[in-house]
Amino acid sequence: MEVPEAEFFNFEAEKSIEKFQVGQIWSLYSDEDCLPKYYGQITKVASDQGFRLWLRWLEPCALRNDVIQWHDKDMIICCGRFRTNMRKSQSYTSAESFSHKNWSAEIEACDLRKCEYEIVEVLEEKDLGIRVSFLEQVDGFNSIFKAQLKEASSVTMEVLHGELLKFSHQIPAFRLTEERGGSLRGFWELDPSALPGHYFARK
Repeated sequence: MEVPEAEFFNFEAEKSIEKFQVGQIWSLYSDEDCLPKYYGQITKVASDQGFRLWLRWLEPCALRNDVIQWHDKDMIICCGRFRTNMRKSQSYTSAESFSHKNWSAEIEACDLRKCEYEIVEVLEEKDLGIRVSFLEQVDGFNSIFKAQLKEASSVTMEVLHGELLKFSHQIPAFRLTEERGGSLRGFWELDPSALPGHYFARK
């Protein structure tokens, strides 16, 4: 599926070689569903060779007993605690694999290409979980989203700490202000390359 370009913010500019520094942790796109679900820590950058860098992969730590586990052990874990794999590093000569710096337990890895996602904004972390607000696509735009409303209030929910696997991945986002004469103020432009494909299929 062809991914459209962002309409206002240049997300690709955030992945130029000078943005990469040793010690940073970046998210990389997975082969399973082309969404940013892997993490790597940069160990070396060779800016005198065009684009070339090395990283070590981050691996998820064992989940606590009170956290819901995937039935399919091949499923990617994208949220939680991670450790660096010190055994080997991998080199890259292009930024194409990089996304950004910094749900049912029965789902299987083979289902990733056809499953659908809800987009949420994390509002706050509480003792019991994380409160999120649901976002919806703005009519007429590929990657502009706004808060879902019900009776003039944002639609929210709380994801318990034991349900962290409900989170798939983080999407780079830019808060709109003066674009389109301010008519989109407060809305979010999301990086199209990190959006699930079913949002484009609706057009």
